[in-house]
Amino acid sequence: MPAYRAKRWDGQIKLYNLYSQRIYAGLEAYILKFCQERNYTVELPKRNSPPAFSETHLESLLSGLNISIGGKSIDPHKHQKEAILHGMNTNRCLLLSPTGSGKSLIIYTLLRHYLNLIPKEQKVLIIVPTIGLVSQMFSDICDYAGKDKRWNPREQTHLMCHFNLAVITQTTARILSAVWSSLWRRSTLVQVEVAEFNYDQTYPLPVSYRNDRNTRRNAHSQVSD
Repeated sequence: MPAYRAKRWDGQIKLYNLYSQRIYAGLEAYILKFCQERNYTVELPKRNSPPAFSETHLESLLSGLNISIGGKSIDPHKHQKEAILHGMNTNRCLLLSPTGSGKSLIIYTLLRHYLNLIPKEQKVLIIVPTIGLVSQMFSDICDYAGKDKRWNPREQTHLMCHFNLAVITQTTARILSAVWSSLWRRSTLVQVEVAEFNYDQTYPLPVSYRNDRNTRRNAHSQVSD
């Protein structure tokens, strides 16, 4: 790496930023445990609790979507419904599922759920690891929405196979599919991240340590391990 050879980087990826005092929100539980064990005081930002969705809400959503595969209406498997409901009720989670278990259907259902919740001017970003999967995800979305006459995936989805930030503001599509995980940082229009396969996007969470500079330096080195 050029930055490493130029001695501008020590080769280690730090989870905690010493200067901004920010750390990834997905590590919140670990941070709280770390601080409690050392009697550190932590201030968390005020957040609205996500609404509680029941299995009845989920069944109503699925009924309205009329999900299909190859032109045939289907009912998601139990593990897919559990994953979807978990995502709806947490607003932030990491779902692990083996190949062929129907992750794309879970993502599609959550996409449609969030499109109903967020303001019309906001968009959903799907991050995938390769450009090939950008097209594959779009193909899956079109297949799942094949029998839904109220929603046109070709009008609502934009594939970003080339890096062009202007597209975000110019397109009327509410779903963007791209490979650049840093894209959400470049635009306030992209509000919801849905991770596909190996990617999980998180927001930084400010953590305030009520102690001296040396303690913060120690916390930085231990959390980053």
